[in-house]
Amino acid sequence: QGLPEPTDAQIVTSSVPSQRYAAQLAAAGGRPCESPALVASSGQFKFVEIRFRSLAQAKKRAMALFMCTYSSMHGLSVPLVPRTLLQSAQLYDDVIRLWDIYGLTW
Repeated sequence: QGLPEPTDAQIVTSSVPSQRYAAQLAAAGGRPCESPALVASSGQFKFVEIRFRSLAQAKKRAMALFMCTYSSMHGLSVPLVPRTLLQSAQLYDDVIRLWDIYGLTW
């Protein structure tokens, strides 16, 4: 049983001002940037809100996502975070790092 395609109501767009500023500087050539993902993101990210029927189902799906996306070489997996942590600079650093590792800059 897979997850349905997200609707617009489930997509949350978020950014951290420091990331947006760094992306703008890098795009304008004002500062060298080691991260093509930072430039590609423009400092803005879209997250999909996922709801489950029960806590047990949420835990199982979270474990499955972790097991399918964890990289032991890099020590990272796709993060599952509550909406309250979407302003965390560390979250954005981890997402940018994942984008760089897997070349997700299209």
